[in-house]
Amino acid sequence: MYTYVYVYTVRVCSVRGDARQLAPVYGVTVVDQQLFVVRAWSALIEVYDVTTYCPLGQLSVARLVDVTDMTGCPLHHRLYVADSDSRALHVVNLNDAAGQRHVASLSDVTPHTGGQWSLVDKPYGVSVSSSGHLVISFSETSVVAIFSSAGVLQRQIVVDEVLNVRHAVLVDTGQLVVCHGSLQHHAGVSVIDAQGQIVRTLRAPTDYWPTHLALDQRGFIYVADYSNKRVMQLDSDLTYMSDIVDQQHGLRNPRSICIDPASRRMYVAEAAGNVLVFGFH
Repeated sequence: MYTYVYVYTVRVCSVRGDARQLAPVYGVTVVDQQLFVVRAWSALIEVYDVTTYCPLGQLSVARLVDVTDMTGCPLHHRLYVADSDSRALHVVNLNDAAGQRHVASLSDVTPHTGGQWSLVDKPYGVSVSSSGHLVISFSETSVVAIFSSAGVLQRQIVVDEVLNVRHAVLVDTGQLVVCHGSLQHHAGVSVIDAQGQIVRTLRAPTDYWPTHLALDQRGFIYVADYSNKRVMQLDSDLTYMSDIVDQQHGLRNPRSICIDPASRRMYVAEAAGNVLVFGFH
């Protein structure tokens, strides 16, 4: 079993050197040895070196209004940014026209190359499967939609038994793991089948508010628990294993998480504007 030890804390700050209170981090991901961070109410994606965490620059996302989540696809060298108010998914290609890997310049704010997918409803969470499919969660309608990398709808799953689907990940069995609800609406983590029926639900030792999910290469599931200030580790059938990081590691109100298998690190984005880094051991 993988375990985590606390390595160090990284406060990812604006490359403009703004010392004021930072906006909440609403998305964090790693692609091509770069760390990407997007904040609430911003149309800019901050770019950092994944080894030194030095700022490399920013990417400007045209028409980005209300970011709710971001994920990366190493297979296609892309970022996907969910935009609730615009009912859209922004696609940011990290390769330039010549096929070269994009590296942002510290002195520049670089417009992204990509596109925008129009959606019927407001997206909330977004993830990428191991095969490169996009999994978009629509909280207001409790629907999860799966798209190809070209933006073609493959499946739409209505999850009638839960409210407020916040984030979903697709596992190799074809089932979905979803976190749902709020402090007022029966928060939980559930496995959902292709028909939208609940297969099982996590019975946690305490009340919790899961806001984001991540999978590792061994099939373990990691859950950001906002209200209890921790990240939980579950096995593939949602059996609770442990709190791998929590308040004693400096964690406060985690909103989203990302696991980078190449560096064996986990990134936890906080509502306070920090990104914390933890390492496999």
